[in-house]
Amino acid sequence: MPYMKNGNARDYLKSNRTCDRVKLLRDASLGLNYLHESRIVHGDIKAANILIDDAGGAVIADFGLSRVKSDITSSTRQHSTKITARQSVPGGSRNWMAPELFNGKGPGRRCDVYSFGITIYEILTGKVPLGDLGTEDLLTAVVSRNIRPPRPVDPPEGDKVWDLAADCWNRSASKRPTAGVICQRLEDAMADTNSSRSERASSISSTYDSQDSASTASYSTAGTSHPSGDQNGATQRTRDYTRTRPFAAVQPVHPIRRQTAAI
Repeated sequence: MPYMKNGNARDYLKSNRTCDRVKLLRDASLGLNYLHESRIVHGDIKAANILIDDAGGAVIADFGLSRVKSDITSSTRQHSTKITARQSVPGGSRNWMAPELFNGKGPGRRCDVYSFGITIYEILTGKVPLGDLGTEDLLTAVVSRNIRPPRPVDPPEGDKVWDLAADCWNRSASKRPTAGVICQRLEDAMADTNSSRSERASSISSTYDSQDSASTASYSTAGTSHPSGDQNGATQRTRDYTRTRPFAAVQPVHPIRRQTAAI
């Protein structure tokens, strides 16, 4: 893999706050889908393991915990143990780990999907999911109480991305979407985001056009007795203006002088 000077997504977002975060998620989902289609489970999906290339695209990295699914299944049958609050978690990063992993089940593609859902929250907000909880509290919150990161009110990315996050971190692994479905839903969210941006830009442009038209109409009405572009008409309007304000054209008011006079 080539050197990624932009670093990982977590650090990149700190200095590039206005970047298209939905696009970063879409790019990462393409990588996740490729892994899953190749029967590979990543095992540690989070923003710190997503690198940003020179073009601003996201690439999944750090395959230290990745394994072929058949190997994971075999290993799980031999070494499955339930994790308690006082035990260390089996690799991965606890704030991003699916609840079933804490109950002794082996990692699988649906666990990656759960982690991706938590990563959606992380990339959109720049915060560590449930980062204020210690290990015991995290286990209780995620496994027993089914608590997930809070959803913002009226999120700028729209509801589709947050609906996807909620589906990804569903307690029931079988109800979580596949990586392929995640890709498609993020594509749809990107289209909505781009459409909203275009509508806002069009609205702003229309507002300025209306203001320009109103200004032009007002100016034309003021000089209806003179043809547009008529130099004599422009001269006459200047005379009319200075006749009512005899010193306006020859004695401009200087702000500093006015202040001095007032003193």
